[in-house]
Amino acid sequence: MKKSLLALLLPLAVVSLTGCVKYNGRNKDGSPKGKPSTPTNTEAPTDTPSPIEPGKDVTYYLNLGEFGVLNETVGSEIVPTPGTKIEAAHLEHGLQKSGKSGDMLPDKTKVKSTQYNVEFKYWLLSGTQHIYTQVPDDNGAVLVAVFGEVASYERVSRENAPNMGYGFKFNNNTYYVGSKCEAAESGHQQYCIHNAYFRKGETFQFFDFGTWDETTESYGKAWAGATVDPWSFGGDDQSKSTLWANYFIPDGDHYKVLKDFTSESIYIKLMFENDQVYFSK
Repeated sequence: MKKSLLALLLPLAVVSLTGCVKYNGRNKDGSPKGKPSTPTNTEAPTDTPSPIEPGKDVTYYLNLGEFGVLNETVGSEIVPTPGTKIEAAHLEHGLQKSGKSGDMLPDKTKVKSTQYNVEFKYWLLSGTQHIYTQVPDDNGAVLVAVFGEVASYERVSRENAPNMGYGFKFNNNTYYVGSKCEAAESGHQQYCIHNAYFRKGETFQFFDFGTWDETTESYGKAWAGATVDPWSFGGDDQSKSTLWANYFIPDGDHYKVLKDFTSESIYIKLMFENDQVYFSK
């Protein structure tokens, strides 16, 4: 792995996800913790808000929360834009927008989280439990980005993957995104994938979601050079086991899957000039 790759591995705060959905800001209505939060009810979110009168000129606010970013196009580049403090709207991590009521709000292809294994779910109108996909006709409305954990067994499209972290890219343009986990006793920094499945005939390669690729002019770049840990699939280090070769083999800069299999835990282990990957049985 290149030195520049290691420079991207900055320590991240580990945040506990309570339930299947969490708020990426502070309180449910977007106010900072410690300040009152008064949604109109405490029922589960509903997707039946009041009808929107389309075509009205409105100013509205997106509350992205501490870890949210909005991918915006600047020239020929996609720039992840975090929220900033907006005192007029009582937001710590907000973006002010102008548009027409009824316009589509940004979806999960544009709204991302800088936390690992977390994805955008939907927008809630502040002070309510109503889910919105379009700009409300209420001038000054605040829409709260709600994020949740990505199921570890799910592959995602590139549009729904983060712009940071490590995982696998498959030949059908689906991806596994690893979650940062405890460092190994060997000192390797580790990214975990759980309950992963692999299908005979497909190929995969290691993928760095945080490196800018000049060729594609986008984030994300495959890299080669990682070795398979001989302890994989029940092997042992003493004999430098290659049991893993019963499941996949090197094929150029990819690995080719020889038969269908699943792995309960995969650890992508990163260290300068000593990258490894471990597969459990």
